[in-house]
Amino acid sequence: MFDIIWISISFLSGLLVVLGKLPPMIGYIGAGFILHFIGVEKFSGLSELSELGISLLLFSIGLKLDLKTLGKPEILGVTVAQTIISFCVIFLVNYFLIGSEFIVSGSIIAFALTFSSTIFAVKILEQRGDFTTNYGRMSIGVLIIQDIFAVLFMAFSTQKTPSAWLLLLITSLWPLRIILSEILTRIRQSELMVLFGLTVSFGGAFLFDQVNVKGDIGALILGILLSKHHRALELNRWLISFKDFFLLGFFLSVGMIGLPTIEQIGIAILINLFLPLRMFIYFFSFSRFGLRSRTSFLTSASLTNFSEFGLIVCSFAVGKGLLDSSWLTTLAITISFSFITSAFFNHYAEKLSQRYADILGSFQRKDLHNKEKDVDLQKANVLIIGMGRVGQGAYKYFVDDNKRSPLAIEVDDQVLNTLSEKEVNAIYGNATSPDFWQRVQLKKTSVSLILLAMPLVRQNCVAAQLIRKQGFKGTISSIAKFPDDEPVLLDHEIDSVFNLYAEAGTGFAKSSCEEKA
Repeated sequence: MFDIIWISISFLSGLLVVLGKLPPMIGYIGAGFILHFIGVEKFSGLSELSELGISLLLFSIGLKLDLKTLGKPEILGVTVAQTIISFCVIFLVNYFLIGSEFIVSGSIIAFALTFSSTIFAVKILEQRGDFTTNYGRMSIGVLIIQDIFAVLFMAFSTQKTPSAWLLLLITSLWPLRIILSEILTRIRQSELMVLFGLTVSFGGAFLFDQVNVKGDIGALILGILLSKHHRALELNRWLISFKDFFLLGFFLSVGMIGLPTIEQIGIAILINLFLPLRMFIYFFSFSRFGLRSRTSFLTSASLTNFSEFGLIVCSFAVGKGLLDSSWLTTLAITISFSFITSAFFNHYAEKLSQRYADILGSFQRKDLHNKEKDVDLQKANVLIIGMGRVGQGAYKYFVDDNKRSPLAIEVDDQVLNTLSEKEVNAIYGNATSPDFWQRVQLKKTSVSLILLAMPLVRQNCVAAQLIRKQGFKGTISSIAKFPDDEPVLLDHEIDSVFNLYAEAGTGFAKSSCEEKA
């Protein structure tokens, strides 16, 4: 009976919040408040469900971890600067609010409020389709580093002495990576993919627990071991629903601690007054690292909120007796308020960046970051986007044509290195990113023909739309694999479509006849 009560209330609360274009997490916390109000006690297994959700969350973070990206000064520097400044400001406020006798509690609360929400930022980027933009990658990079800070805090706060077996576990990680990678390569069934992910994440947590290291660290490390695998992102996509469901247990348990008091709501409102300062800290820091004012503004907007990871940190501190449990309710309300504020602000972020471009531009450095500088098309009159076999074949054709000056655009760094060895005139560029085309300024170039040779129809459609938004009046051609793709591409203002399989069949038949003759 109680199962259907908590499931239905969670669903309805989450649905109402989503209809208001907010993360369902707010609804789940609200569902916890409702369950507490109607007298439903924490059901058996809620804590276990919560722990599984956190382990799976950290495993998914590990799958997306790119250590090279995280080491970039503009990501690591901004994250460290924001964390230090935010911690100092919030700690001082806490010091005057709750007194010097609560220095430990104040420090934990200040640390928990330095994080920005991964869930919220991901939803914003999904809605805009901006995962591949420079500001999207910057946002995710900052969030991952913050999550690592939280995991390290929990690891070093366990006050456990690692077992001597830890060294053996660490030395076995590399051969374990080879075995797991081979298994992942061979999996073809979706249900096995899910079971593999659950086994590895929970198994990693269990192994590290056995050597007196926080199990969540194990889940994160196992995710990192598989992050370079070509199916890592696919695995992550299969696990998203399970991760969200297991985390439901955590958010419900927070809400079921107790209903917020007027004082707690007042504190939550007061803490949210810090958000404009956080926005400026992010914006100013990104600008100092040479990002364009628009990139800095949109990145800052997506990060201007408080994080569900702050709740996880505080929940951990409550379990260790370092923090009073009432703060969980206060922080739950604080984070919910920040999501509402941030959702409203992000809805108008693009318009605000355009309206106040002159003011924001005054913070922009003259020496921009390499990936933020204007793109030099080198007097090309033909662009070939996507340098697979089709793109390389097209490039060779235009090179042999003295009237054409082709330039290849490729997003894969390894492919670019190969092209450089072949002396192909190519530059880095993400054709599905609005940032890239704003830096190209097509109207000022002599380009009259653009060939879209990317493998996915959606990629070519998005690129065509972005190109047309820049006022490009020339010809856009695209490849297609199936007849059904052709009308879709033509609907996106693409002038002509080349069906690879149909044309390949024609060429194959023609070549066969010539051989026979």
